[in-house]
Amino acid sequence: MSTPLRIAWFSPLNDPRSLSSYSSQVLLPFIEKHCEVELFHNNFDEYRGYETHHYLRAFERHREKPFTHFFYQIEDGPASHFCRFHSTLIPGISWFHDLLVVDSGPVPLYVSPWEKTLQKFFDDSIPFPKRGDKFDHKAPLLWREASLAPVALFSTVHAHDEYLGNVKQSLAAIPNADRVGATSYYLPVPANSYPVESRSITSTFQIAYFGTSRIEHRAHKLLLALQSLPKSSYTFIWLLDGHEVPQAESLLIEFGISGKLVVERTPERWIQLLATTDIVAAPFFSVFGQCGAYLASSLMAGKPTLVTTFGGGESLPDEVVLKIQPGESEATEIVEALRLLFDDKAGLHLQQTVGAAAREFAVENYSAANVAEELIQIFEKTREHVGSVSKRFDSLREAARTALLLEAKSIVNSPNDPEAIAPWSRIIEPNLKEILERST
Repeated sequence: MSTPLRIAWFSPLNDPRSLSSYSSQVLLPFIEKHCEVELFHNNFDEYRGYETHHYLRAFERHREKPFTHFFYQIEDGPASHFCRFHSTLIPGISWFHDLLVVDSGPVPLYVSPWEKTLQKFFDDSIPFPKRGDKFDHKAPLLWREASLAPVALFSTVHAHDEYLGNVKQSLAAIPNADRVGATSYYLPVPANSYPVESRSITSTFQIAYFGTSRIEHRAHKLLLALQSLPKSSYTFIWLLDGHEVPQAESLLIEFGISGKLVVERTPERWIQLLATTDIVAAPFFSVFGQCGAYLASSLMAGKPTLVTTFGGGESLPDEVVLKIQPGESEATEIVEALRLLFDDKAGLHLQQTVGAAAREFAVENYSAANVAEELIQIFEKTREHVGSVSKRFDSLREAARTALLLEAKSIVNSPNDPEAIAPWSRIIEPNLKEILERST
């Protein structure tokens, strides 16, 4: 009988705009029923009664009571910098909410000698990189974090495909496996299942939109489409962040649209809005970012949802969403879809049919219980592979530590500049002496 799973869970917490924080909040109540979990984040706040530590204590906690897995959630932006740092110090299971990022992060994240480390992992005859060697910054894909993940998870199909097509060597490679991504998986963003009250259809439809005013969220196409519809037939509700209000107001004026701006873009606020929403507009056209929790919650609520055939929408079954082709015909296709939904008889049938299919699909694929169960299964079936990688990585770390200490010893014993090296002899050598003797 295998030992119980013990998980070091790395994620931003108490951050309402972080997809990692949201996913942790939704999944942990299910995960903790089957695993012993300790949470690591980048501050000292408590979190919902869980055992929580600053991430700098992870090595210490691992020595005191070893973890089966280190689990990292990685997304674009500063919120997960600490996860990106630590995921290559103790490699484990990395769940990429973003694989291509705009934010490269602090310099050490993208100029480290990770390629040399990866080569030496597979071939011990390769020397450690020399001090002062320079390494190229590869962007925008997170090559370092993806290559040094023994198990790589992706919350979009598109990101998983990018990984399989681009990352040719990684710690996810299993000897004799037929592909380098033998331990990579698609794991969708979870959503809580909740009762949905049916709304009585009126002549005025509530259309809700959660995108930014930037081009990838297609606000200009959506507003252009709304121009062609009678203003009395719909109410437009736009969920956004405070700093986006001036640009959003400018766009509404430009297209002559009366819209209600709701300032607080968080998954929780979106779920509240869905209760009074008839139609969701979720167009998205970019390799960066995703619709994440907002799209999953919309389908879970059984709302007819307009998506573009790119950026996540293309992988959804045709019967659960209304797909729009991005490009020249985009606004026209949005208008046609909305007119179908607005139709007195056919529209009601379409709303009910698509909404029911969307909810059924979401309950099966996005429900927190199912996503948590799938994650636990991944924890179980990859423990042998991760354990093997961890053992090899530990030996590599010890070898690197020994090499560093020997280098320090050579500097202390053979100074080229006695005046420059004096601080070494006076301060550092006494402290290093015992460690250096043990390493030789």
